[in-house]
Amino acid sequence: MNEPMDPFLEEESHPQSSFDPLAVLRRFWRRKWLFLVPFGLCLAMAGVAIKTMTPIYQSASQIRVVYEVTNSRLIADESRRFRRPADMDRETLSTIWTIVTGPKFVESVVRETQLYTGLAKLPQAEGGAPPETLTPEQLQAVRQYAGILRQKIRVNQAGEHIFEIGVRDVSARQAFVLARVVLDRFLEEERASRVTPRTNTRDFLTSQRATYVESLQVAENALASYQRGVLSESLVGNPVNAANVVAAEVNLQRLQDQYYNSDVNEMARLEQQAGAIVSAPPAVSTILGDPGIAQVVQDLRSLEFARLLGQEEATVSTELGQARLRLNGLVENRVGRDYPQLGVMDRNRLTQYVYFMVYREAKGHALEALARNIRNFKDFQTRQPVQSARLQELQDEVTARRELLESIDREIAQQTMNLEASMSEVGYRIEVRKDPEVSRQPVEPDKVRLSFMAFALSLAIGCGLVVLSILLDRTFTSVIEIERSLRLPVIGTLPVIQDEHFKQKRRLRVLRWIVLVVAILSVAAVFLLYIYPRLS
Repeated sequence: MNEPMDPFLEEESHPQSSFDPLAVLRRFWRRKWLFLVPFGLCLAMAGVAIKTMTPIYQSASQIRVVYEVTNSRLIADESRRFRRPADMDRETLSTIWTIVTGPKFVESVVRETQLYTGLAKLPQAEGGAPPETLTPEQLQAVRQYAGILRQKIRVNQAGEHIFEIGVRDVSARQAFVLARVVLDRFLEEERASRVTPRTNTRDFLTSQRATYVESLQVAENALASYQRGVLSESLVGNPVNAANVVAAEVNLQRLQDQYYNSDVNEMARLEQQAGAIVSAPPAVSTILGDPGIAQVVQDLRSLEFARLLGQEEATVSTELGQARLRLNGLVENRVGRDYPQLGVMDRNRLTQYVYFMVYREAKGHALEALARNIRNFKDFQTRQPVQSARLQELQDEVTARRELLESIDREIAQQTMNLEASMSEVGYRIEVRKDPEVSRQPVEPDKVRLSFMAFALSLAIGCGLVVLSILLDRTFTSVIEIERSLRLPVIGTLPVIQDEHFKQKRRLRVLRWIVLVVAILSVAAVFLLYIYPRLS
């Protein structure tokens, strides 16, 4: 026959269920003090921290970094290094932090504001300029306050390409002064950090250029000396050499095909149009009698010859285009003076004929000169192969050194352009969106954040202790638990005998839990009352 159950044991209302919410609540309620005591104490410690913390004020400025895409091939666009705006912002944030927390930067702010005296002052406004020389004691104080100021500086991202630079201090006025000077010094240092590397690179390239110029001059002197020693008339004043003879022959062939084929047909067509307009079109000799036209034609001969040799193709093409425009204008004026009776269309056709005729004359002279120079150089190669080989070596050396000099000139021009772009803030600049102001409300203690942290911490500690006590409880609370654990039927129960042994066990268990709760609450108190105020 079954004995009545011990009144201290709990009967399960749903023996077939694997989870009984009521049983969990009953267990939780039996251990409610493990939850209520830490919960209340943590909230109380948060209140004490809010009341006892020293108010901390922050003065901050906002800056916006503007990246403008540059289409110039000379100016390097720094933003193209990054694939996403977030990558650009991370790089910029790191750069700002590196500058404003650098030892020299922080010490300069301390000296400029005279913070080492204990009270920061605005330079040139609240006490004059800082002294130029400091005593050893003042220098030691500068280094000490620099370490303190470094911990007060805050750099955060406030949006896309927007950053905040602030200073925290127990004095709102002092936080404003320090933030104002930090912002001014940062703008100067950031600009210098962008300009200085390019200046150093340009100065180094300029010094190297002098070496390249000297090397080129040595090679040219050796080439000229050898040419004088060869005493070959075919080389005197001949610009054709082993380095450009192949290109010159190709260009000569191309221009000859144009001169003797398409140009002949075009000339016949224009001459026919001119003959229909005037009975006797002007001759080349008559047009070249004009000094202005003759000078431009002479320039065209030289430029066409240089183009055939492949000398500085971009520059020659530009100058050639400008010379053609000048020649067209001079011919148009000459035709207008000689044939005032012609209409606009007829005068335009006659101008085209005269321009083409004169320009073809210049190309003919350039072709003849180049063909003659190529023949002379090849004759020299055939008659004196040894001297020709040595001459080619010297010419190759001159060409190589000239290319090096041109390369370094282009690099210097690139660095100069980038330097000027940096100084004028093309493609990259910093805008100050908000100046520092004297704060009216402290940023610490943050009552909302601290209360939320205390609530979350107390809730975690209380629930954690309750769950831990349930997991560590090895006693049986119902007959069903005994039967499930032992897999034997229970035929009877006996009441708990409250003797001295059981009381001592209970006292030890309660003592262990008290020690555990006190230790956890001590850690929470250290965080809320000591660590958090210093982190703020």
